[in-house]
Parts: sequence; structure tokens; C-alpha cells
Amino acid sequence: MTIRLLNTNNLPATGINPPANWPNGKQYSIPVSGTLDVAGVDEAAMLAGQHNGGAGFFIVGDSSGPTSARPVNIRIGWMHVDTTLNKTVTFDGSTWRDPATGAVV
Repeated sequence: MTIRLLNTNNLPATGINPPANWPNGKQYSIPVSGTLDVAGVDEAAMLAGQHNGGAGFFIVGDSSGPTSARPVNIRIGWMHVDTTLNKTVTFDGSTWRDPATGAVV
């Protein structure tokens, strides 16, 4: 599962390094007002918490990815950033809906 981060800083974030003991060990860059999809909740939380004293990165939704990768067996209200539709959708317990219109998506 991937998680979307949003950079709300006024400066691009470049060379964001996880701690040396982090298993993934990737380096990330996010442009001003840009987004980045990272693998896993732990990695997203670590990045959101470590950059700029924890300020400026926000986790958007509960997961992100294409329509075909929407998660299953999840709680009501789960928010998924659907990269195929380029919008956030919400799970109502049986189907995915556009939170702005209520339409099934």
C-alpha cells in the first residue's frame, strides 16, 4: 500500500533521508506544493515527522494508488487518493464514493 504526502512548505524538499537504520533507505524529493507517494504507512509517517521538525508534510488520506489497487477489508470512511481518477474517494462500507458529490466511483 502506498501513502500520499503533500509538501506545504514554501521551499522544495530535496534530499530527504530516512534514518540510517530504516530498511528502505531511499532518498526523496518533493517540489513546492507537490505530492509524493511512498510505500507504507510507517515510511510516510517517518518522512512526515522528520522533515522540518515535522512541519510541512501532511499525509493525505489513508492510501494512494490506481483504481485497480484500492484496498479491501477496510473500515468505513477510508480515504484513498485514486491516482487513476486524480481524486480522493471514500469507502462507505460497500462501495467507493466521491466525497464531494456522493456519486459511486
